Amino acid sequence: MAGRSRVSVAGGSIQASASPVSSWNVSAPAAPNTDQFAVRSTPAARVISQPIAQPHATTSGHTSTTGGYGVGFGALMPFAGKRLEVSLEGLTGRGIGRYGTAGFPDVTLDPTTGEMRPLRQARLMGGLVYHHGSRLDVYAYGGDEYTGRRASLSPTGSAAGYGSPLASYESCTNEVALNACRGDNRNIYEGTMGYWYRLYGGDFGSIKYGNQVVYLHRDLWSGIGKTPEGSNVIVYSTLRFYLP
Repeated sequence: MAGRSRVSVAGGSIQASASPVSSWNVSAPAAPNTDQFAVRSTPAARVISQPIAQPHATTSGHTSTTGGYGVGFGALMPFAGKRLEVSLEGLTGRGIGRYGTAGFPDVTLDPTTGEMRPLRQARLMGGLVYHHGSRLDVYAYGGDEYTGRRASLSPTGSAAGYGSPLASYESCTNEVALNACRGDNRNIYEGTMGYWYRLYGGDFGSIKYGNQVVYLHRDLWSGIGKTPEGSNVIVYSTLRFYLP
């Protein structure tokens, strides 16, 4: 968790300024090309009480800490004389959003006390790479990242926490009121495929040409009204030169 967050409370607000996360990793090889690991994070935030009508805090704050953890695995399995490579990796736990590529938050805030509450999260990715001779590599990958709902109510009865079912999507198609439209990510998944072809390889380095197609999809937690979703298709065409 980084930066600053603010949530409404009865008679004021709580402002949390988070410090960098500390983490450790433990890996334990179980078989050739496989690995198991664990991660641990300890987010810390300074919580102060600040009445809504006051520009500054009126009481001394306190430090809030919480714990995040996760367990995961990774595997790279060659087949057909290493012409085909199959990869698979996963991670699940609480407060581990920063370890994925989607940039999910690690925690949400209690709307009354400002204490941090870690979110349930998981991610999974798999891939195939086929080496056709010494020049052509064809690949395909797919992955999904998920964050669980941890909703709560503020003292005034409004939506709070993460993934609240009270979040309203009714203004999401109105350009004038679009700034009032917000929601929390449920999951983001991606699929991609492409190839690399070695045009040249020698004493001066190598030249590779490749094309890639990517499909991205984003789902939000359901709320009031039709839940928005988003998707995109991206096409890359790349020419690379590698120095020897």
